Amino acid sequence: EGAPVAPEKVYVDNGLGTSSSSITVKWDEVTGAGNISYALYRTSSIDSSYRLLKKGLTVREFKDSTAASGLYYYYFVQVSSEQDGTVLKSAFSDSGKTSDFPALGFLLSPPSSVEVCDSSKGSSYVCVRWKPAINVPDEKAQIDYSYNIRVDSSADGYFGDVAVSETKGELDSDGFLFCDVPVTSGWDYFAVTTVNADGTDKESKKSTVVAPVPDAPEKVYATKTAGRETFKKLIEEKGGAFDESEWSPNKNEVYPILVTWSASEKAAGYDIYRSTKPESGFKKINDFAVTGLYYLDAYSAAKSGTFYYYKVYPLNTLGQGTKSNDPENDVEHNARGYGALTREQWFREYNKTVKSSQSKLTLMHKASDLDKVGSETISGDISGSLSYKAAVVGLGAEITMHYENFADKFISDDSALGIKFVLQGNTDTTSNMSANGHMHETVQCYAKLIDVTDASAVKEAFGKLTDGQRTAISATGDRQYLCGMYPGKAVYDNLEIKGGAAGGGWYGVETYELDHTSASAGTVVLAEDKVDWLVGEE
Repeated sequence: EGAPVAPEKVYVDNGLGTSSSSITVKWDEVTGAGNISYALYRTSSIDSSYRLLKKGLTVREFKDSTAASGLYYYYFVQVSSEQDGTVLKSAFSDSGKTSDFPALGFLLSPPSSVEVCDSSKGSSYVCVRWKPAINVPDEKAQIDYSYNIRVDSSADGYFGDVAVSETKGELDSDGFLFCDVPVTSGWDYFAVTTVNADGTDKESKKSTVVAPVPDAPEKVYATKTAGRETFKKLIEEKGGAFDESEWSPNKNEVYPILVTWSASEKAAGYDIYRSTKPESGFKKINDFAVTGLYYLDAYSAAKSGTFYYYKVYPLNTLGQGTKSNDPENDVEHNARGYGALTREQWFREYNKTVKSSQSKLTLMHKASDLDKVGSETISGDISGSLSYKAAVVGLGAEITMHYENFADKFISDDSALGIKFVLQGNTDTTSNMSANGHMHETVQCYAKLIDVTDASAVKEAFGKLTDGQRTAISATGDRQYLCGMYPGKAVYDNLEIKGGAAGGGWYGVETYELDHTSASAGTVVLAEDKVDWLVGEE
């Protein structure tokens, strides 16, 4: 009881894009018992917390010189009444963002986003583009801005020269204003200011300084299952030194990916972006500008069976770059890469296709050993076949299981991405009457190359697929489509059979590289060291 009321009207007198340095706020007088004083608070378009600007004010006006460019501010007044040592305060004034009459203010600000790009008028011009400066939210009351494009020979210069004066700019489809500027000797750097002819200050402070950016690099390539020696060779070809400590698998048992590219003229460095999609979702992955022509991506969360797409942006001396390669339209998939797997992880992935194929057989799952005798053939969901033949031989049995270009799984279940594993070879078993024995033979996990742009070749290889799936495969343009994602081989010669199941020994596993260049005619397949994969580990 007895507390003063808040002012009915709080308003900005000079600060709707009229001053580049301060916002003047005024409010109505409040009368009442005791000594009346005022406290001024504000919130902003990025911070809803009330910030105290000044308390104990006895005048009804305040110049806010702490406001920053490019933000909306909302001002609130709270009234205090002091009488006989007791201070009573009013509520805050109704002058916020959702009020009928907000106390809104903002500085005459430069554009928030400025960049230099190629001009449609040719090499004798550059195109300077920018986002329109902050304006009155009400479109009907918006201020009629124009812009000065200022130039200098130094990024730290005064930018006293104006290349284009008070232009309105043209609006492009991205919501940028743009203007073509003649290329003139000594005009290496650009800044844009906002002009309000009716303002107290006629021109804003200058925007971020920008300069022309280098062209996108060529020959951006991301490795596919590359090994240590390939990393070392590629890095040395790019003038670097291979760091052995960087060559190790992550927690998912996936090795790093190496991204390489050709130098861009006038590039001071490069930024690298990665995504799991070719058209969107790219995020910068380097902490500092890369000064060489390669980047080793030891991504700790990389998983098997996942493609990673890369963009490389050349940077100018200001660290700016807007031009990169285009993975979405990279028909040879050079900028799409993935790391090699440890031999243990390779076998886990390979074994998924083996288990899936054998689950379709009927004879081998019969309860009685004699019922398992016979032969049958099943087809892969994508291509090829698995034939099974079990026969009594002497006092034992011989089981032959032959894979012929057998494929069951697309990468990420997407036919446009390719096949994960293609099986070619045998997993044969010889056993005695006690169902003890050994396995032998080898399964190769890569197949013939086909030209997927040849409709007849696609139909022959993928006759079981729908027309839509075959069309999607043809659209990839991937001549390596039938090679599988992880070429290698599994050798069964040292696997023991006990009681009709794998009971000891080890599988021999070799993995291969699938890296190639756009100039190569086919796949480069290089053997790695052989390792053991013990029975029972998975």
